[in-house]
Amino acid sequence: MLASTEQPQLDPQLREQTLLPQLYSNRRWIKTRQAIRLGEEGLTEVYGGREVTTPWDEVYGVEWHAYHAKIKLAGRALAVDDRYGDWRRLAQQVEELSPAATGEARGMEVDPEQIAEWLGIPVDGSLVCRLGMPRWGAWALLSFIILMFVLMLVFAHGNGFGGFVQVPMIVGALLLSAEKVTADVNGVSVRMKGRPQRFAWSEIVSVTNHGQYWEVVTDRGKFRVAGSVKNAAKLVNALQHAAASRGVGMVLPDEAPLPEGAISRMTGPTEGDVQRGISRAE
Repeated sequence: MLASTEQPQLDPQLREQTLLPQLYSNRRWIKTRQAIRLGEEGLTEVYGGREVTTPWDEVYGVEWHAYHAKIKLAGRALAVDDRYGDWRRLAQQVEELSPAATGEARGMEVDPEQIAEWLGIPVDGSLVCRLGMPRWGAWALLSFIILMFVLMLVFAHGNGFGGFVQVPMIVGALLLSAEKVTADVNGVSVRMKGRPQRFAWSEIVSVTNHGQYWEVVTDRGKFRVAGSVKNAAKLVNALQHAAASRGVGMVLPDEAPLPEGAISRMTGPTEGDVQRGISRAE
C-alpha cells in the first residue's frame, strides 16, 4: 500500500489539459454510483435518480494507495479505482482542483455563511438537538428492557431474540448522549448531565461514529451525540466539516458562543436600546 507521501508524480501539463466537465463512468454491471463528474461547481456523484455535488472547497484531499485512491470528503472517503477507468488521472485532477489538496486552503477563513450552510440554518439562526425523553425516562426504559431480557432468557431459552438486543444499545446511547446541543455560526453549546459547556468551531478535533452515537473530540474534552437525537445528522455534518477544515489548515471561528440568556442577536438597536443599552431580543 502506498502512503500519501508516495503518490505518483503529477502530470506537469495536467492543469493546462484539464477541460471541465470531466465524466468518469462506473464500468461495472452492478453499481450504485453510476459516475463521477468533475465540473467548475465541484465533484458530482451521479446516482440513478439523483446527483450529489460537493463544492471544491469541501473536498479535503486525496489519499493514494497501490490500486485505488480515496477522495476525502467531510466524514467519509470516496474510493476510486479501475471501475472508473483512468482512476489515477481522476485523482490527480481532484488534487489540482481542490484548494485543500493543493495547500491553497491553508490560512483561508471559514465564513459564517459557510457554517450556516453546513448546519442548514439561516446565518442568524441556530440548530437545537435535544433528547426525545428525560434522562430518568431512559433509565426506566433500560430497566424495563433488562427485565424483559431476563424473562426471555428464563422462558424462551435464548430463542427469538432477533433485533431485541439492539434496543438496549440505542437506549444506552441516549444515556451517554448530551442532553441538549445548540449550534450556530459562533460555535456549539453542550449541556451534559445538567452542566453547560461551550466550544468554538476551531476547537473541534474529530468526529467518530460508534454506531448508535457520535463521539466529538475537542481541545477541551469530548461529548457524545446519540444518532437518534433530533437534528443529529445536521449537527454531525457541520462538526465533520469543521474537523476536516481544521485538518487542512483552514481558520474557523475561535470564540465560543455566549452562555444562553447572556445576549441574543438583534436586527438593530432601537431608540430604547440606545437609552438603556443593548438588551436581549429574539
